[in-house]
Amino acid sequence: MRKTLLALFVFATSALAADFTGTWSGEGVTNGESHSLYFILKQDGNTLAGSGGPDATEQHPFKSIKVEGDKIILDIGVGEKGTLHFELNAEGGSMKGTVEVRREDGKESGTGKLSRAT
Repeated sequence: MRKTLLALFVFATSALAADFTGTWSGEGVTNGESHSLYFILKQDGNTLAGSGGPDATEQHPFKSIKVEGDKIILDIGVGEKGTLHFELNAEGGSMKGTVEVRREDGKESGTGKLSRAT
């Protein structure tokens, strides 16, 4: 009986988790400046892969990415500009959260919001 209840709990928990697969577009705002965001994501269970950038033609692979239920935490390396760190929560057909631009000389914090494009 315990095994059955545990299996049902695991199934229900995974069924409630967000599916991030698809293309997402939106903006990140740091220091009052808006920057275009475009993510291409492919999810298989708790494994997420893909790339991000300002548009579909300029994409950078994720350095790290983690799924925690309805939340994704990811880093995108953008060369000498540093690393973009995102912590985003799924809310219906959108994701909202924080973004940090991390560089050798410091970091800038802001917000990010993306909507599912496909």
